[in-house]
Amino acid sequence: MNIQGIKPIDVSIIKKSDGAQNTEALNFKQFMSDAIDQVSNAEKVSSQMDLMMATGDIENIHDAMIAAQKAEITLNFAIQINNKVIDAYKELMRIQL
Repeated sequence: MNIQGIKPIDVSIIKKSDGAQNTEALNFKQFMSDAIDQVSNAEKVSSQMDLMMATGDIENIHDAMIAAQKAEITLNFAIQINNKVIDAYKELMRIQL
């Protein structure tokens, strides 16, 4: 059984190839929303694989373990991004005008 529904977060859209910022691609809210959706999808796939493993419907236990690890890594990545955004916000609040 193939693990479906998990794709890497595409951060290559942030900048154009010439180094100029792409204002359309800098929609941070949409980027974060997509990233959260990907985390959610990874968790759903992992839960489905766990259920299939518990009921004996899965033939290859490695797929379930890989799905669980991908979900964990995706969640940890999202948590780290959240922490960096909060740190950046705190740094901006410390700037004196």
